[in-house]
Amino acid sequence: MNMINVFLEIYDTTKRMIMKAPLARNKTFKVNLNTIESQCFSVATLSDDSWLWHLRLGHLNFKDLSLLRSKDMVSGLPSIVIPKKICDNCLISKQPRTSFSSYIMSKASDILHIVYLDVCGPFDVPSLGGNRYFVSFVDDLSRKLWLYLIKAKSEVFNTFKGFKALVEKQSRKCIKILRTDGGGEFTFGELEGFCKEHGIIHEVTAPYTPPTQWDCRKKKHDHIKYGKKHAQAKKYPP
Repeated sequence: MNMINVFLEIYDTTKRMIMKAPLARNKTFKVNLNTIESQCFSVATLSDDSWLWHLRLGHLNFKDLSLLRSKDMVSGLPSIVIPKKICDNCLISKQPRTSFSSYIMSKASDILHIVYLDVCGPFDVPSLGGNRYFVSFVDDLSRKLWLYLIKAKSEVFNTFKGFKALVEKQSRKCIKILRTDGGGEFTFGELEGFCKEHGIIHEVTAPYTPPTQWDCRKKKHDHIKYGKKHAQAKKYPP
């Protein structure tokens, strides 16, 4: 698929375009939105009592404000007139996010069909070998985990090449899909070209979407918790 000059276009109900964003190199669409001026800090200058009490009570909706006034539940609360304007801060803070479907379309059908790659670090305390990062590989089907200690993120590419040669030789299978986040060590550099050269589909997960990164990150954090548990129990040398 040709990914050059690809745009995300969003239209309203009248078929009018309201947003257009280009596809970035990490296969995500970056959208710059101008923030609105907050009304919360201008309460003292408001002349409308309805808006004033709406902000005072933590953006309580106007129907509930009218109910409080009708039942005389708040001392000093004036008569509330429901405005036609929508509170911008309420609109932004109450926006929901559509939940992810429990059905995953690209489920692995064989070992090494889908491999998750992630990097964790830097850690404040280095290992005995001076490593401050580790690279984790997780096979989607078997859930097998491989960990490699590295000193810098620049070693990720060579680590992946060594991992690929090892697992493909031992299993007689080939890595078909590699899933990573949008980190620069994955999307900018030799890794992207290496995947294209060897016929590996490089999929980049969307940022701030834990369900799409769950398998890899859960394994990684389980390993961190395991290490901290044994370190506190003094089973590891300082």
